[in-house]
Amino acid sequence: MSENGGTRRALEDSKNAGRKSTDLRSTLATAYVYGRGFIVVLLVIAAAIGCAPTWRGSVGAVLGKDNRTGRVFVRDAPPGMPAERAGIRPDDELTAIDDAPVGKMTPEQVHEKLAGDVGSKVKLTVRRAGEASKDVVLERGPLRGEAK
Repeated sequence: MSENGGTRRALEDSKNAGRKSTDLRSTLATAYVYGRGFIVVLLVIAAAIGCAPTWRGSVGAVLGKDNRTGRVFVRDAPPGMPAERAGIRPDDELTAIDDAPVGKMTPEQVHEKLAGDVGSKVKLTVRRAGEASKDVVLERGPLRGEAK
């Protein structure tokens, strides 16, 4: 298959039968097979047709759930991550994500609510021992060890 045919096929795949794709990983993987130089071309075309690639991230906190009570606590807020920069510390209790109480959420639901595009915002309601609950708005960052 020619490089032009590969590029055309990758773009057609990304449109997914007329629906704009927000994830170009498969398109970029296809383009890689046909030559790395075409990835730049695909990114420019993707931006022009409105399907720029996304980069998923989170708040950068390690959480633990007390199975007996359903309460969710911060186990770690690594230095330099969004949670730490916002002042969240180990042993803080996470009570809500975007106003949704976390007590009845599964760990997977908590993870899904915290995950989002890098640069997007999420509101956490946090309670520290001996203090009133407070809302903290964080900007999601890349997962540790991932670079763009």
